[in-house]
Amino acid sequence: KHLILDRKSARGWYNIFSYASKSIPHFGTVQFRHTFRRSHDIIPDDVIASGQLVKDNLALQNYLGNIFTMIVDYQNVKNLTIRSKFKYQRDALFHSRQRVIDTALINQLRYDYRVRDDLTIAPAFRSDRTIGYAIPFDKRTAVDVLRNAYILTLTHQVAAQLQLSAGLQFLTWRDLNDREKNFNRTVGFLELVLQGDAFGQKMGLLMTGDYVIQSFLEPIGGGEKKTNISVTLFLL
Repeated sequence: KHLILDRKSARGWYNIFSYASKSIPHFGTVQFRHTFRRSHDIIPDDVIASGQLVKDNLALQNYLGNIFTMIVDYQNVKNLTIRSKFKYQRDALFHSRQRVIDTALINQLRYDYRVRDDLTIAPAFRSDRTIGYAIPFDKRTAVDVLRNAYILTLTHQVAAQLQLSAGLQFLTWRDLNDREKNFNRTVGFLELVLQGDAFGQKMGLLMTGDYVIQSFLEPIGGGEKKTNISVTLFLL
């Protein structure tokens, strides 16, 4: 891309390498992906946000990036889902002479217990760890967050066209760089899905509601409570 009168240009290229294994006996699957990006861009991409012009600071005008991801799925036990995801990203910002590191590890565990053909209870657990920082190191922009979520979901197929789901989630959020942001959150939720025919067209109705309790741990505690209710009508 070239702006001839302004003598500005933008160019870039990328390469993606990916590998997905066949199912490994008594285990599951493993996937790898590597993305390489290189760009030179001095054309600002200004945007309008909330009625205000936001200028592009061109932080990526001379940029080299490498992103490596891995996904491991354990599939040896029926109705049991165990999945781990890992990402490592290293970006070189030559214009600002910085190196930016971003890593994430996600572990998921879920078991679908079928009480009856129309009733399923699914306990689940998810743990996320995110670490990010720049070189030279700046504590103000560094990220180190740990999130754990414990979830219990009940799904009941009341009728052929009616499904009811309800559940409870308890979430802990820990910012290891700033303890004042730490909080716990409890969520109770209810979901109703109805499908049918109307005016010669298949339609669906989705009703959801949840009750949220969030409590901050430091410096003086406190928190909030709120209720969300939504109704959505859609065509199938």
